[in-house]
Amino acid sequence: MTAGSAPDLNATRPPFPVQVRLPDDPSWLHLDTRPMSWVRSARRLVDDRLAEHHPTPAERRELLGHIGDVVAAAQQAEAVVSMVQIARRADGGVNVAGLHIAWYDSSPELASLATVRLALPRSGTVEQHRTATGRLLLHRDAQWTTPPGRSDRVRLTSLQAFLPLLGRCWTAVVATACAHADQIDTLHDLVLDVAGSIAEPGEPT
Repeated sequence: MTAGSAPDLNATRPPFPVQVRLPDDPSWLHLDTRPMSWVRSARRLVDDRLAEHHPTPAERRELLGHIGDVVAAAQQAEAVVSMVQIARRADGGVNVAGLHIAWYDSSPELASLATVRLALPRSGTVEQHRTATGRLLLHRDAQWTTPPGRSDRVRLTSLQAFLPLLGRCWTAVVATACAHADQIDTLHDLVLDVAGSIAEPGEPT
């Protein structure tokens, strides 16, 4: 992983510097989520990533629909950083996955795992992990949904890691979702890696 990001400067963010290591896998790309430009950017991403595979118009519309869902999730979360992965599967299909980093301000209360637990839904499962910065909670849940351009229902798994910064009122949230079971373990580890790397400059990561 490498450090760096292309942040959304309008999103809620701490008033102090924070560092994070983003995926260095070239299949993960920065995602433009701005209302006035994301559609144009998404079309360019699809055309660039799948130029050699010559997707049909229907496949292209389906992919753009998936990216639109990722963008909508990022906008709703007021994500500071958003990334998207567009990758061919062994069976010829295409996987689309998003990765978002957002922040929650609990002022005047200090951020804590107890506050996070109170805010989590009762559905799904919760894991606790220790990182160099502190402890985090990983919430995993699933629901049935109908993807854009399709009539069948698929099981969508969401993963959200919550990392309260010690002595601060800020909690980092790293989130992803995927409808392909063979990707879940990889995304689970990725969310933990990214969330576990979040720290103020000078802290160990």
